[in-house]
Amino acid sequence: MSEGNKTLVTEFVLTGLTERSWLQFLFFFMFLVIYIITMVGNVGLMALIWKDAHLYMPMYLFLGGLAFADACTSTSVTPKMLVNFLDKTAMISLAECITQFYFLLPVQLQNVSFW
Repeated sequence: MSEGNKTLVTEFVLTGLTERSWLQFLFFFMFLVIYIITMVGNVGLMALIWKDAHLYMPMYLFLGGLAFADACTSTSVTPKMLVNFLDKTAMISLAECITQFYFLLPVQLQNVSFW
């Protein structure tokens, strides 16, 4: 009777972009600024479409949906990435990984073309 592999994975080690600390701080601030600009733009676009009744046309509603999908995608991945730039262990638990995947997958499947 074969025993098989009984390894239980509870954490994953995330490899970073670089080991140099000054470059990690530079990447942290660069990606933080990009994330803030992305969120302000997406939330601003959604608020503008919601507030102005003249923009209740299909094109703008689709743009609002795209902005929402972009905000969800950015929010599911970027905060953990920013933490890992400053954290020396750079680990993610299995529960965090599954949660991140749970929130990222529907948005990605929405953008898949099956043609």
